[in-house]
Amino acid sequence: MTCKPFEKRFYPQNEIAAQVVGFWGSGHGLAGIEGRFDTILKHGGLKDETVPEIDFSGADISGRSRMDLVLSLDLVLQKQIERQLRQYLHRQQSGQGLALLLQPKTGAILALAGLPTFNSNYFWQASDAHHNSLMRVRLDSGLIRPLLVRAAAVRRDGELAGALLPETVAAPDYGLHDQDIERYSALIGLREPVQGQLPNFDDPGPEQGTQNSGLNEAGGVTLIQLASTVAALVNGGWKTAPYLLNSVYEHGSKRLFQRSRRYISAGRHRIMSPAMGIRMRRELIGSNKASGDDFQMYRGSAVRVFTADGSSHYVMQNLIIAMIPRKMPEMLLLIVTSRDTLLPLPKSAEAGTDKLAAAAAELLPSLYHEGRMKKVVDIPDHPDRLNYERFLVGSRVSFHKQETVSGGMKMTMPKVTGCSLRKGLQRLNHHKILVRVKGSGIIAAQSPGPGSALDGVDECVLTLESKI
Repeated sequence: MTCKPFEKRFYPQNEIAAQVVGFWGSGHGLAGIEGRFDTILKHGGLKDETVPEIDFSGADISGRSRMDLVLSLDLVLQKQIERQLRQYLHRQQSGQGLALLLQPKTGAILALAGLPTFNSNYFWQASDAHHNSLMRVRLDSGLIRPLLVRAAAVRRDGELAGALLPETVAAPDYGLHDQDIERYSALIGLREPVQGQLPNFDDPGPEQGTQNSGLNEAGGVTLIQLASTVAALVNGGWKTAPYLLNSVYEHGSKRLFQRSRRYISAGRHRIMSPAMGIRMRRELIGSNKASGDDFQMYRGSAVRVFTADGSSHYVMQNLIIAMIPRKMPEMLLLIVTSRDTLLPLPKSAEAGTDKLAAAAAELLPSLYHEGRMKKVVDIPDHPDRLNYERFLVGSRVSFHKQETVSGGMKMTMPKVTGCSLRKGLQRLNHHKILVRVKGSGIIAAQSPGPGSALDGVDECVLTLESKI
């Protein structure tokens, strides 16, 4: 009898960040991070130009041993955002929601959530529309038009101009025409593809046409494109590509390869002067300051009616952009929700952005406090034993938990005679020894025998017989 090892990947967090992590099947990464970085996660040689974002210190070939990806996601922040977004969607009876937490200066994505989501361990149970399409849909242009108008007006007035007039007394759209606003959106690269190896979050894909419900709209922008542009407007004018891949750890050499400074510098450029960047940050969301807290907030809403399959569909969308602190934002939070039900709403729900703004106002300071706490990235040399046991339970495989052995005790050979081969292999699995199998049936004999010391022993022979 021959035992052949096989690879299977398990996601202990189940639905958490599922649309970002993606899933793996049939020996290949099929979506999300799993799909984008499938080459790194597989065993074998890896050329450094395969992942230009990472500095492999000039090594032509790396990755002969197992390699792990270290993402910029903060699991604690990710869970907080998903929990808050899920509660809000349930209370407001909204169908879809997106949330993104970003560092404006660096582009590091700290959390990225899309609901409804799926369980990566059972990805086949969810429709293709839930796998990562929510990250790829285009947002209605009406959500951000007031923000673009304000930014275009600031640029038109110049670096030394005074504060913008309040919208109640200013000319409609501050005297700007639609062509002026569109030219400014092109100038700041609002609709340009986002650089970097994100899992196609900035690509709407061929299936995301105008005949689609939810958040999608032809001519709009994706959540990643919007976040990248807003970050540049508030960080002093630096356009930086958002990223998820923070570093790569190679277990063989125990080396942690960081992001390439050359790559970061090449993808970072100014879209406005430093003086204009300061004025833009002050004026962009100046009329929507949240009182009592050190953060700013922008609210946007859009209503759209479109035709699909001969029927008219009605979609309401809400957007919140919040940043903290006001002067030099360190966190940028974007939340988008969508509802396809007509008014009037149920009593438990409420139209507009008031409830969404209240949820963001409660969430952002908590995220900021948690995010500022110093955290050490712990990269284990071996897979987490607890996660392995969860995998066995989830796969309905019985397992024998290894007993804790004190430092002064010696490891001994367990008794496997009389057991089925499967049960015997489970007991021997904890001892990291080579197993040779002879015959078939029930284990009739074992060498070394039960209770034998395993110091220096690297092989065990099991003899099987159909009848004992």
